[in-house]
Formats: sequence, structure tokens, C-alpha cells
Amino acid sequence: MKGLANFLLALSAILLAAWNWQIRQSKSSDLAGSAEPTASNESYTAHAKMESNSIAVAQTATAPQNGPPAQLNQTNFNWAWIEVSDYKEYVKRLRAVGFPEELVRDIIIADVDKMYESREQALKPKPVPYDAPLAQRSTLDISQEDWQRIRDLRDLRVEKQTVLETILDDYVPREILRTPISRNY
Repeated sequence: MKGLANFLLALSAILLAAWNWQIRQSKSSDLAGSAEPTASNESYTAHAKMESNSIAVAQTATAPQNGPPAQLNQTNFNWAWIEVSDYKEYVKRLRAVGFPEELVRDIIIADVDKMYESREQALKPKPVPYDAPLAQRSTLDISQEDWQRIRDLRDLRVEKQTVLETILDDYVPREILRTPISRNY
């Protein structure tokens, strides 16, 4: 019984390898043959060009008077119009162009996270290596400076959450704050 199973397994592996080789050979011969212009290749290219022109992002948007045209497409889309230093205006413009709400949230949250990253990194506790001595890994005796740093980190995250909620006009959940005595299970 074991011999039959091994034989069938080997046979299926050989058949799969042969099938894979044949597919690769047919693709490479198709690529070599497509270098010559043929009527079918030309019609395919013309069709692809026509499709790419018709796939323009044509969305009607109610935009400010000095904003983008009412119909946007790939040829006249200008990121410089969308990106501004005022985040409230930035969000309005992203929404006006037709970005989904989730994408707008992700863009703004990533941008604000990047602004606060250096301040957060300075306040986060430094990780202790897993192979450090037990005395170093102990979290029972936490100094007042460590607790103050944790409070400052919490205040910074509350500030970041408030900024995000002000920009997006919606609730934004705050990251969980890990303390040295947090349980990791």
C-alpha cells in the first residue's frame, strides 16, 4: 500500500513538472512570435490604447471655484491641486475628487502618525532582549521617571487622537498603551 502511494505521488510530481515545462515553453514561443507585428497584434494594441483612454477617471465633483475641473481624467489630473498644508482642506479635496472614505482616513492617519512618530519613539520604553538577565526583565520596580514617561506618552496619544478627530470629523480609536506591567497573553 505504501509503495503504491509513493508511486502515485512520484507520477503526479512528474506530470506536474511536464505540464509546467509545456506551459513555460508555450509562453516563451508566444513572446518570441509577438515581436513581429501582425494584424492581430496591431488590433490588440489599438484596442488596448482605446481602452486605456476610455478608462479615465471621469467623476463629477462639486469642487471649489478655483479647484479642479468638474470632470477629471488621467491626462489632466493634478496632485498639486489636492495636496495642501491645511488638513481639513486636504480632506475636503480628497473627498471632492472621489476618494473612498476609508482611503481618506488611511491617508490622513498615516500622515499624522508620521508627524507624531519621533515624539512617540522618544517616550516609548526601550525593549529588553528576551535573553536578558531576569533582574533586567523584571517589571515590578518601576521608577517615577518611567511612570511619568508613560503618562506623557498617553497624553501625546490623546493629543494625536484629538487632532485626527478634528481633521476627519469622526471618531478615531486610540492605540493601546502598553505599560511595563501589562500582561502579554
